[in-house]
Amino acid sequence: MKYYLKIQALIIHRTIRDTGIPPLLLYIVALIAFPYLTVQLFNKSSLAPFLVAGLSIYNILLLNQIDRNNFIKINFRKSFYRIRRVENLIITLPFLLILLVYRQWYLALLCLVSVVTIPMLKPLKPYSKTLVTPFSKRPFEFVTGTRQYFLIVIGCYLLLGIAIYYNNYNLGMFSIFGLYGTCMLFYNMPESKYLVWNYAKTPGGFLVMKCLIALQNAFIITLPAIILTAACFQVYGKTILLALLANLFLVNMVLLKYSAFPGQPNIVNVIMFALCLYFPPLLLILIPYNFYISGIKLKTIL
Repeated sequence: MKYYLKIQALIIHRTIRDTGIPPLLLYIVALIAFPYLTVQLFNKSSLAPFLVAGLSIYNILLLNQIDRNNFIKINFRKSFYRIRRVENLIITLPFLLILLVYRQWYLALLCLVSVVTIPMLKPLKPYSKTLVTPFSKRPFEFVTGTRQYFLIVIGCYLLLGIAIYYNNYNLGMFSIFGLYGTCMLFYNMPESKYLVWNYAKTPGGFLVMKCLIALQNAFIITLPAIILTAACFQVYGKTILLALLANLFLVNMVLLKYSAFPGQPNIVNVIMFALCLYFPPLLLILIPYNFYISGIKLKTIL
C-alpha cells in the first residue's frame, strides 16, 4: 500500500511541475488560499456546508472508477479496500476538518461514511440498453452521462422533495446546483479525435454548437427542479438568476474540456474553475479565454 501511495504522490507532483509553476509555490498558495476561501464561503453563503460535503463526496466518487479499481485489484488485491479507503480519507480530510470546525456534525459523519462505503460499491456503468433518454446520440455526452449518473439525478430530486417538505429554500437551490454539477460530470472525459473531426465545422462553430446543446439538454434535466423551487418557495427572480449563473458554469466546463483537448485539464485549470465558485465574475474572463484556447487546440483537428 505504501508503494502505491508513493506512486500516486509522485504522479501528482509531476503533474503540478508540468504546469510550469514551482510545486513549492503552488503548495504554499494552496495552504493560504484554501482556509481564506473557506472562511469567505461560510460568511457569505448558508449553502457552504452542503457545498463542502458535496465536493468531498464528489471527489470520492471520481476515484471510484472501473479502470482504477481494476488496476488496484490486479496489483494490490489483498490491500484493495485499505488502499481505497486511505485514498478517500486523504481526499476528504480537508473538507472533513472544515465541517468539524464549523460544527456540521451530521455532514461530517456523512463524509466519513462515504469514505468507508463507496469503495464497497460497484462503479456506476452506463445502462445503454435499458434506460431511455430524451437526448439525441450526437453529441453523446448527455446520453452516456445520464445513463451513468442517473442515480445522482434522482438523488438531487429527492433532496429537492426534502427541501420543499421542510420549507428550506437553500437546500432546494443546492439540489439545482447538484443537477448542474452532474451535467458538468458528463464532460470530464475527452472523446477521441475522430469523433471531433467528424464534424464539418470550424473550431468556433463546433464550440458554439457544443455549448448550445449542453444548455439545451441541461435545461431538460433541471427545468422541473427550477419550476418547483421557484413556485413552492415563491422566490422567482433569485432562482432564475442563480440558474442562469449555473448555466455559465456549464458553458465554462464545456470550453474547459476542449481547452486541453485531446488531454484532460491540468491542475491550474481546476484551480481557476474553483476560484470561479468563490468569485463568479471571473467567468466573464475565463469563458472567452477558454473559448480562444479551445479554438487553437481544435484547429489541427477540424
